Amino acid sequence: MQTELESLRKRLAESEADRAQLREQMGRMTAPAPATDIPGQLERDRKMLQRRALELLDREEKLRTREQEHAVATDNMTQVLRENDELRARLEAADKAAAPQPFDAQAAKREMDMRVKILQQKALDLLDREEKLRKKEEELRGLAGQAPASGTRR
Repeated sequence: MQTELESLRKRLAESEADRAQLREQMGRMTAPAPATDIPGQLERDRKMLQRRALELLDREEKLRTREQEHAVATDNMTQVLRENDELRARLEAADKAAAPQPFDAQAAKREMDMRVKILQQKALDLLDREEKLRKKEEELRGLAGQAPASGTRR
């Protein structure tokens, strides 16, 4: 019995050793290996980072496009403002040029004197012509008065 007891104890120890060994193997089988999970996680992280990088590049491209449009609009606005200022300056210059000049009394008096002299000259010319026409009329009447006496044949 004793030998039997020892042989049973021996078998029990071996079975417990086998049991521990099997548990260890089972633990390795059911638990994911840390080496196989890390590459999968790294791959997911890499894909997520690539997506994020593409999104950032798209945003940057959109911002560049918007900045270029803004720069063009700013240039156009600056040009319009410059043209507006130039037109205002030209308008002000034209207003100053067209503005009535201060009244020059001396120049006005000289102009009126000149016009009066011209009118006086024309009046004298008309009077001279009138006088000449009267003389011609008198001559013609004098001739007409003599003409019916000498020849009334008409």
